[in-house]
Amino acid sequence: MISTPSQQSKIHTRIALLAICLGYFMTILDLTIVNVALANIQQQLNADVTGLQWIVDGYSLVFASFLLVGGALGDRIGGKNVFLAGLALFTLASTLCSAAPSLLILQIARALQGLGAALLVPTTLALLQTTISEASERARAIGLWSAMGNIAAISGPILGGLLVNALSWRSVFLLNLPIGILCFLLTSRFIAPAFHIDEQKSINPLLALKLFQEKMFSAINVVAVCHTFVFYGVLFILSLFLQQMKHYSASLTGFALLPEFVCAFCASSLSGRLLISIGPRRVLLSGFFLSALACLAFISVDARISYMLLACMLAILGFGLSLVLPAMVGIVTSHAPKTQAGIASGMLNVSRQVGGALGVAILGSFVGNQQTFIAGMHLAFVVAVGVLALGFVSTWFFTPEHKIS
Repeated sequence: MISTPSQQSKIHTRIALLAICLGYFMTILDLTIVNVALANIQQQLNADVTGLQWIVDGYSLVFASFLLVGGALGDRIGGKNVFLAGLALFTLASTLCSAAPSLLILQIARALQGLGAALLVPTTLALLQTTISEASERARAIGLWSAMGNIAAISGPILGGLLVNALSWRSVFLLNLPIGILCFLLTSRFIAPAFHIDEQKSINPLLALKLFQEKMFSAINVVAVCHTFVFYGVLFILSLFLQQMKHYSASLTGFALLPEFVCAFCASSLSGRLLISIGPRRVLLSGFFLSALACLAFISVDARISYMLLACMLAILGFGLSLVLPAMVGIVTSHAPKTQAGIASGMLNVSRQVGGALGVAILGSFVGNQQTFIAGMHLAFVVAVGVLALGFVSTWFFTPEHKIS
């Protein structure tokens, strides 16, 4: 049967969406896959807790620092070109991570990964806008994009644990090699060049400060910081808790986090429809409320907790946090001018990476001493509840009550 031009166009669009989501998947995977490998890295490279934090935060901080540059370059020289450059750099840096002979080289390679991710990620949302023009279809695409990010974030510990136990910590970085190559080939073939906005070179600054004159845009960036502060900070703490306090292996730690992954996937699958039916504001409020309930429950956790109870708490946390991301993106993409799509998405991702880096640094600092780990973990979850409350308040007062149509 011969396919019609419209059918071929739909197939090309779906493959282009797959390429965009694969690139995003890879960058988010590397935010979490390394967590269960930290104990193995600590043994082989003689790292302390501070050194381990820099393996995580070195990636996040460089990622955050150059996201606006990536967004601006995408707006000015074309999203596809910047996306491909970011893919190439990220894949090469991943190879260097896997071969790192010392802690310092690993930290440098992680920083290079962050630079590649900073070029890649803001252009994913810009390419989504240019590839899919219809609002309802774009909302569903954002739901898929978000689902890929959530799947990457939560499946990272599972894949990492399996790879560390079967091979070594170096294999968690080599995983990016086939994904990066496949994504590069699909992007080259199926994504058309993005529109070049040449006139912006002389009249627009790198960061369009007018965006921040809207209370909504500022509030969403506060929401983004709060969301990733808790997500990555808590993941860092729970990975150490399961390995140091519960004495789980790397692979068992990954599987212990599976309830969070399953519920995050369910939330992501529902997110596209929820954005259309009840609007992003209510989705955000629901996500923060559920996440805060879970963090409150974690304040009473110690090493004697049964896994079934822990699994229930992880499930609620994963579901709640996974509702937040697509709603944030839905608000930003529906309000930002198309000529500033890269900058707007870049700023959102800056806020997310800053939040993640702060979460690992601040919450991780409470559990640096193994003898006081449990007490420090409880204090960390108190802080997490406060941060989630800030996100809830910012959403309640400053985000619009509207639906995506």
